[in-house]
Amino acid sequence: MFLASFALFTRAFTSFLRFKRGILFFIGIFFLSLLILLLITKTQKKEKSFFFAKLKRIILTQTSAFLITSLVISLTLRKQDQNLISNFFSFAPLRIETPQSAFIPYIEEVIVLEQTKPNTYIVQTNNEKTYFLKTETPHHIGKSLHLGATLKTIDPSKLYTELLFSGGGENFRDYQFNYDKRLLMKGISGTLYEKFSLPAQQNKIQASWLHHQLSTTRTRLKERIQKVFPDKEAALLLGMLIGDKSQLETGAYQNFVNSGIVHIIAVSGGNLVMIVVFLSAVLFWVPFYIRNGLIILGVIAFALLCGGDSSVLRALIMAVLSLLAVFRGREIKIWRLLKYAFVLMLCYNPFFLIYDLGFLLSFGAVIGIVLINEWRTKFQKFPPSKPKVKEKKIGLPCLTGFLKNYGLPTLGATLGTLPILLFFIGETNLTGVLINLLIVPLVPIITIGGFITVIIVIWTHWLWLALPLQRLLTFIFRMADLANTRSFSMSISATWAKRAFLLLIISIGAVIYQLSKKE
Repeated sequence: MFLASFALFTRAFTSFLRFKRGILFFIGIFFLSLLILLLITKTQKKEKSFFFAKLKRIILTQTSAFLITSLVISLTLRKQDQNLISNFFSFAPLRIETPQSAFIPYIEEVIVLEQTKPNTYIVQTNNEKTYFLKTETPHHIGKSLHLGATLKTIDPSKLYTELLFSGGGENFRDYQFNYDKRLLMKGISGTLYEKFSLPAQQNKIQASWLHHQLSTTRTRLKERIQKVFPDKEAALLLGMLIGDKSQLETGAYQNFVNSGIVHIIAVSGGNLVMIVVFLSAVLFWVPFYIRNGLIILGVIAFALLCGGDSSVLRALIMAVLSLLAVFRGREIKIWRLLKYAFVLMLCYNPFFLIYDLGFLLSFGAVIGIVLINEWRTKFQKFPPSKPKVKEKKIGLPCLTGFLKNYGLPTLGATLGTLPILLFFIGETNLTGVLINLLIVPLVPIITIGGFITVIIVIWTHWLWLALPLQRLLTFIFRMADLANTRSFSMSISATWAKRAFLLLIISIGAVIYQLSKKE
């Protein structure tokens, strides 16, 4: 119940950005819960003790969820803008100053923090505000510029558009298209469109020591990969290693999105598992507790290197909690890990819930894989009344193992992300399921082999060693093209159909979950 209440209040607060609206929402949810409790008590003829016990639980759960959510939202808005936090706690009518022009001239010194796309950078100013920089001119990470540009700031009026329910609630339903809220989630104050730039003689703006070290490491890794592989294959390998998509061409990236294999260039739990296995093998001689501590530090360092995407953060939280459970000799329960990761991520950034599709896809994929695995385990068990009889295996063992290790997880991830993609985007490419069966087994080979190959080739200068991996990377590009040219897509456009399909998938998942819990 706490998770549901926490998610509902997070949805309300990130939509309204007003404390008084959150209070009204809290009162409405409480009375709705009270009404449902009364109906259950009457229909099932429960005693008064049952009613008051459940009522106490509802009050404690919803009140704690409301207080935690309001605290998290207020701390998040305080970091963004003082006007936002003032409006949040104000009970007066909302007053928003709409900018006179969408674009304003901008001339100031900035420092280039990182590159997100081939023509997009993140820059920081003297007052520690960060902006997207759109430009055709390449810039060096960590260098200061005298920048002349056109600035498009966040429109404050669009941050509160979800307060309106005109037109049958269309504004409330279209929250996923609120680009200004998405910029707010990322801590971006606006977008700069470069007109001219000059290198600064002295770096008056300094990035933090940690950010400098991370950006330097990313740059060195990128340079070494580009020395070994052609530009196209190097960009893909960089994305598969640390989730850096800055060198991947826009057309190639869109191909991955359309074909349903974009997840291979997004760091997730699989990458962290490989790091854990690698460090465990290297540090096998170190005492258990020290080894686990070093592995946790290594996982955190790798996650920092990959950036702060929601999929990275989810995988990091679950990995660290799993290693801490091993520390204490506790059993690792995947559902408990998912709950903790969900709450901690929304405490870190509550805007993840609605305005970051990667957050929903990451959890949807994991939940789908877990449900499929539990369903398989449930129906593979022998009935208690029948003795275990050793039967002769029929078929190819390798095919059975392949379907178990790759086929079912791919199906689970597809089912877990399908309702999210159809609800938010309205379309998904089902051909990607088959393409994933060919590509997913290659991911660990390419990531681990690519890292080792780069080290050996840089040391020995034997470029021919990179040819096998180069062929595999080219194969992935061809599979993405094939999935797009021979695509079988599923699309839903009507809002009622999206919601009905979403409800159907959630109901099926709930039934499978309940079946898997029964012995």
